[in-house]
Amino acid sequence: MLRRREQLLTVDCTAYRAVQLDHNDRYLVEYNINIPAFVVHNPDLRRNALERVRVLLETDFNPTDQIDYQITGTYVLQNTENNDTREWVGSFYAGLHNPAVLQDFQLFNSRSFVNTVHNLLETCDEQFLYNGRDTKWEFDSLQSIIINVQSTVVEGHRVIRERRLEQGRRRRKFRQTFDLA
Repeated sequence: MLRRREQLLTVDCTAYRAVQLDHNDRYLVEYNINIPAFVVHNPDLRRNALERVRVLLETDFNPTDQIDYQITGTYVLQNTENNDTREWVGSFYAGLHNPAVLQDFQLFNSRSFVNTVHNLLETCDEQFLYNGRDTKWEFDSLQSIIINVQSTVVEGHRVIRERRLEQGRRRRKFRQTFDLA
């Protein structure tokens, strides 16, 4: 049931042009960084992937940029009544901020990011498994962890230039996907 994209360490990068009249020279840059389950479940591979994420954020953003990140996942749910399965991303209780969000948005700190997230992901399956709600859908298996990163930057910022996220004044949204090497 795994799709190819859940098996790769990739970054889906999107920049949205700010809609406020006083900030039309700004972009909200969003990275959705996909870390496959086989990487998450191996402590050495997990640490290596998180180091690569840290380096990516340090390289693409300035030390003075405010970078926020949240951790969620892509996983399989199984129906306890009929054994149907379905892939799900994020929370399967819309609006209830339940365990599908492993960590709410926090400020990125390059010195503590790797250790903090490494330790959090040690028990991610258990966190998804226990949802504290009465439902016929239960967590079956992890497909990938998604680290959602957001930062607002000025139009001339290096992440906009180097990731080629500006392609004309008429478009409001620019997108690139790349492997995290």
